[in-house]
Amino acid sequence: MSKKLKVLIVPKWYPRENKPVSGIFVHEFAKAISRYCDVAILFGHQNSSIKKLYEIHYKKMDNIKVFYVYHKKILSSYICYMIAMFLAFRKIKKKFYPDIIHVHVYTAGILPLLLKHLYKIPYILTEHFKIIKPQDKFFIKKLKILLAKLIFRNAELLIHVSRFMADYIENFGIKNKYTIVPNTIDTSIFYYKNYNKNTYSKKKKHIIFVGNLTSGKGMDYLLHAISILKEKRSDFILNIVGDGEECSKYKDMVKKLNISDIVIFHGIKSKEEVAKMMRKSHFLVLPSLFETFSCVSIEAMATGLPVVATEVGAIKEIIDKNKGILIAPGDVNSLISAIEFMLDNHSKYDHSRISNYIRTKYGYDAVGKKLYDIYKMILNKQ
Repeated sequence: MSKKLKVLIVPKWYPRENKPVSGIFVHEFAKAISRYCDVAILFGHQNSSIKKLYEIHYKKMDNIKVFYVYHKKILSSYICYMIAMFLAFRKIKKKFYPDIIHVHVYTAGILPLLLKHLYKIPYILTEHFKIIKPQDKFFIKKLKILLAKLIFRNAELLIHVSRFMADYIENFGIKNKYTIVPNTIDTSIFYYKNYNKNTYSKKKKHIIFVGNLTSGKGMDYLLHAISILKEKRSDFILNIVGDGEECSKYKDMVKKLNISDIVIFHGIKSKEEVAKMMRKSHFLVLPSLFETFSCVSIEAMATGLPVVATEVGAIKEIIDKNKGILIAPGDVNSLISAIEFMLDNHSKYDHSRISNYIRTKYGYDAVGKKLYDIYKMILNKQ
């Protein structure tokens, strides 16, 4: 039996005690890869409660070794992060010496760039988010673009989760070889179950929203659309799963719009709980103003749900007329029409076919095998 490849994942975000859903998509990648490789996570985060410059906390999650590197802030948090991460790698390499490093988000790429030159360990990079933000000042934007170019161009290969992300990165003048490997989900949790949804509620159809409660997710438009629809019909309930910095704002908005009787806030739920709620729902609504991918969409479709979503980011690459309805972002009237159509026609979608498509393209086996083949290809070229 051949020795398993050792893959070290260095992410910008990763789930931790006080933020269990932060970077959860990276953990999903790790679980997919762990079917073919030996996987470890090296994740650094500032923690003012520690006594030393840094501490390594080890944890095993889903057969994945996780090294949490907590560090202090002395003058510069980022410099402390870099020192802590480098010293931590020096320690863990005695037990886990990687064949290849997989970076998630370019700002986590300085350490892998350093290790590439010091230890000849190749790295690849997957970007998940915007390189710059609209509120960034001119100097900050330039600095971020320079850093991104340095990290992207030194990677052995770029892995984009969608065509949208590939085009977005190239718009900054960043050129490198790339391939597309989508985000992945656990289809042993998110699966289709064929039963009569009317047993869940004899009179009400259940719409589900899952995500962070922020303006970027289009919650303002969704709640206004629901309030207008309430004047026309009374056969639906909106279940909101998630939390966020604007949660209290939206709870107040629900009261002011007089829709408290049909909008239920459920807070943060585990993946298993979300999947169970999806299987009891009739369709997902996602009115985001911006998305780079949207794992929630493929999770919902894996349970057989059609989706009402905005045509932003990679969503238009995931959803077609056989899987849901795409509308323009920020358009309340289009959102109302799409929800109303779906309330009347959700049963006409082929739920089993939607679920099978997602499983074969976005499941752990499919995505894990793609990444494993990429790692082997890169290492064979070294």
